[in-house]
Amino acid sequence: MKRSDKFNYFIQDKDPVEKRKKLIKRTLKWIKIILLIFILGITLTGCIQSFAIRTSTNVGAGLEFTNSRSKIGPKVTVLENKTETLELPSSGKNSETSKININTYKVNTNANPYISDPNVIKAVREQLNGKDGDKGYFGRDNTYSSGIVLNENKDTIFHNENNKYLVATIRSTNQIQADLPDYEFVNKIKPIYFFNYYYDWAKNGKIFLKYAKVGGEEKGTTTVAKEAIDNNGNISVTWVSGLGQVASYNGEKENISDFNDPEKQEALLIRKFNRDVLQLFYDKTFAKDSQFVETLGKDPSTFLVEKIQEAQKNAQAKKPVLFTLTAKEEVLIQKYIEIMNSWFALTGYLWTQNGNVTSSQIVAQSGDKSTAAEKAAENSSKYEFEKNVIGIGDPVNKLAFQDALPLLNISSWGQAWKYGPFYGIFVYPTSWVINGISQGIGILKGWGTIIVLFIVTFIIRGLVFAFTFKSTAKMSVQEELKSKRAVIEAKYVGFENNKAMKARKAQELQTLNKKYNISMLDTIGAQFFTLPIFITMWRAIQIIPSIKSTEWIGINFGSTSYQKVAEGQFIYLLILILAVLIQLASSVLPMLLNKKRFKERTSIAERQALKKQERTQQIMIIVFTVFVILFSAGVQIYWIFTGLFTIIQTLIMWKVKKTQWFKDRYSLKALARQ
Repeated sequence: MKRSDKFNYFIQDKDPVEKRKKLIKRTLKWIKIILLIFILGITLTGCIQSFAIRTSTNVGAGLEFTNSRSKIGPKVTVLENKTETLELPSSGKNSETSKININTYKVNTNANPYISDPNVIKAVREQLNGKDGDKGYFGRDNTYSSGIVLNENKDTIFHNENNKYLVATIRSTNQIQADLPDYEFVNKIKPIYFFNYYYDWAKNGKIFLKYAKVGGEEKGTTTVAKEAIDNNGNISVTWVSGLGQVASYNGEKENISDFNDPEKQEALLIRKFNRDVLQLFYDKTFAKDSQFVETLGKDPSTFLVEKIQEAQKNAQAKKPVLFTLTAKEEVLIQKYIEIMNSWFALTGYLWTQNGNVTSSQIVAQSGDKSTAAEKAAENSSKYEFEKNVIGIGDPVNKLAFQDALPLLNISSWGQAWKYGPFYGIFVYPTSWVINGISQGIGILKGWGTIIVLFIVTFIIRGLVFAFTFKSTAKMSVQEELKSKRAVIEAKYVGFENNKAMKARKAQELQTLNKKYNISMLDTIGAQFFTLPIFITMWRAIQIIPSIKSTEWIGINFGSTSYQKVAEGQFIYLLILILAVLIQLASSVLPMLLNKKRFKERTSIAERQALKKQERTQQIMIIVFTVFVILFSAGVQIYWIFTGLFTIIQTLIMWKVKKTQWFKDRYSLKALARQ
């Protein structure tokens, strides 16, 4: 005959079975506490590391994860076609203005391709590191790379018919020096001429030409910075800063003593690469068939050479006018100045210190650098355009379009552990899975990444939901305890400053939780895992090249949405609005589902106490919504999937709570019996 369980009341402290159950329960409780503290410690450490170990929105820079080092791609910049309309004034008897189109390049800030073609990567590696791989820095940690990609072909780096790619790599101060292969120009380097910079050019209005009206009583005088048109409609130029040749760095290796010095090799590499980039811009904008060249009548460099030769002759003859320009020519030359200045600043040819130019050869020849602009460029050598060199400034130590962060690659579990347990336990396995699924699915114009994030999110959240179902169930039941807590809170309204009453309230709340076997672990258990999961996914999305390089319906996953909206790219509003709405829906839905029942069961005083409890939740909703806005587009898409899962989970729990099975196990009555 089976003994009644009611006899346990008299022997509960002595029954060995009960003692064993309590011991096991207590042991599991402490194991759970230790595990949660361990995970929390690792997560918080990883969170701090995420800010200390910086990532870049660009592929090939900052902290990155690839399945092997052979998958490392360079940091590249995408150049897209840009057409700018320039209005030209009338000339001669023609009183009508005209317009020309200037076709050039601009940076596509919405593109961040991952060059992953094995053949391209192999060719680039051989080009930068030598065939034996014993030179150069490509694919190594603490290095910078920069390559040029044209918008019409984002799968490869710009190259010539000899398959020489427009890409270079240099080291950071933390990388050991190595020999560098000779840099071979991708573009055919042609002579480029430009006006001489002078020491106080920036402080003197950034002018290279001065005009004056000559004739009548003003003959022989110079009026600075005022256009003067003679009777034939020509503009008289009375002062010019001179002309110089843009340094080409062809054959520079032979002119450098002790070229085996890696620092000198790297300095020359920077100059050659930047000159190559400059030539690419120049050839595009001032091509023979361009409207600019056709209107000017010749290449702008050739045009300036002819004008400076004329100026030299007239200066020697003491003539007040050095040369003349038509109104159209003057506008074209000023546009040439504007365009070249922007390129020089980009490639390091225009280098200033404290507002003074230090990169032009004419500056070094002028002697007293503190003299005024006119005197600094008045020496006769300013007309010697073949000798005057506009070179890249000595302090320039960066490649054109170089990222601010050096590459730090993780391609093995051992390397991940070097960054700590958070990367070894959480980030590496997650990134490895994402990379594996991504390679299997492919890019699919961005849809592949969407599918990958969807699959990974639902797998991880599904597993967590399965393992923490009991905690989730108890946490959902605690919504029903709100009304009981509200009763206790209402009893002590007005006694907030009374220590004795506050202690009694705390005791009553503790007794309530104990009655229904609710512990702190049940309160935070399920929610606790959301923090490490989010930080892990956030970090993985930031460091996986195939993810942060994804473009989907015009949205770049590495871009920050609100910044792009501010730039006028309103497609990012779609992600922002969806992320915010789903965040709000997932946070507010549980409150809405329980709100009607609470209204029916609570008094006015109890409702006031409930509002006080809900105020904290509302603040957290606002805080998380702000965070969502600040995330990158890729993280926002992950957050959308997370929010959808949370909504589905909430609705499932809402339905399950109505079943008899749930009531028998997790209702307040059932919990009180446990």
